[in-house]
Amino acid sequence: NVLQPITQKLQMARYLLAQLQGCEYVQLLTEPSNLLKIRFRLVVPGATSTDENHLVSASRLVSRNIVQTCSPTLFQLVCVDGQQTRDFEWSLLWNETEQADVDLAVGLITQCGRAIQSTIEKSPELSNAVKSINNLIVEPRALELFPLSIACFRYVPSFYLSLDKLETNHIEDVNAINLKLLELLKPTSCFSTLKSSGQVFVVLGCSPYFNTIFTPDYTEATISALRANVEVLENSPDVVARIEAEVTKRGIKVAEQQLKEMQQESKQQSVFSMIPIIGNWWSVPSNEDSLSFDLRTSKFKRQDAYTHKQEMEEEAKAAPPTPASRK
Repeated sequence: NVLQPITQKLQMARYLLAQLQGCEYVQLLTEPSNLLKIRFRLVVPGATSTDENHLVSASRLVSRNIVQTCSPTLFQLVCVDGQQTRDFEWSLLWNETEQADVDLAVGLITQCGRAIQSTIEKSPELSNAVKSINNLIVEPRALELFPLSIACFRYVPSFYLSLDKLETNHIEDVNAINLKLLELLKPTSCFSTLKSSGQVFVVLGCSPYFNTIFTPDYTEATISALRANVEVLENSPDVVARIEAEVTKRGIKVAEQQLKEMQQESKQQSVFSMIPIIGNWWSVPSNEDSLSFDLRTSKFKRQDAYTHKQEMEEEAKAAPPTPASRK
């Protein structure tokens, strides 16, 4: 009876060891004969040293998922110099382990390994596809904030790309547009959002819950969905309305600047000569030139006094006769 708890723990240690040895995404770091302390790490076939960040981040996420769904004391991540590594450890002395917890934990590790492996394999294809889509601006630096990602980008309509500098209101417009793009892509679980330096980015990559496997069919569907929704957004009423509002503001700003320059050149012009004459309802005799503003071109047109007089005479001839003129 005294040895029974120890015997049960040894049996569980052997069961755990057997399950880990049968998992292709696990590398044992301790000898199989060592049942007191079992240490292992998550590995992915085909991974290179450049994928180390992926594996470290994945290990931490797996540990978190195991804590939430299995047992908070099943595995511990080994720390070196205060930093968590991607090595897991199970101890016979301080662990109370159930077989169901072991099965669930090894299942999570297997699922994670498959997701990471598919992410690594399809990363070049997906990354190149993102770069080939017009107006998708890739932001490599943001990937450091999201190590499980394949590509981090934001959609910027052509109008905003034509601007010399994006002001605060422009950035807010682009942020809103990218949130709309993410909403359109929501049924696809491999897209998420990231905000960095006040800018909203769309992130394509492995889900934190490792429920995305980039099979050939899923990869093709992901690329098609991204292309289609970018095209939808390009002509959406929301984007068009934002651009029209910005064009109007720019036109008014240009008009104000042109008017200021003309006023500086013609300081002696009277106030009335600066007001365009509309129709034949008001005529102010003036030898000065008059101005009219065309919203379509965002430019002022100067009209000399002689031409203006001719137009007024033509309008007077075309006007219907008054009762006084019939007498």
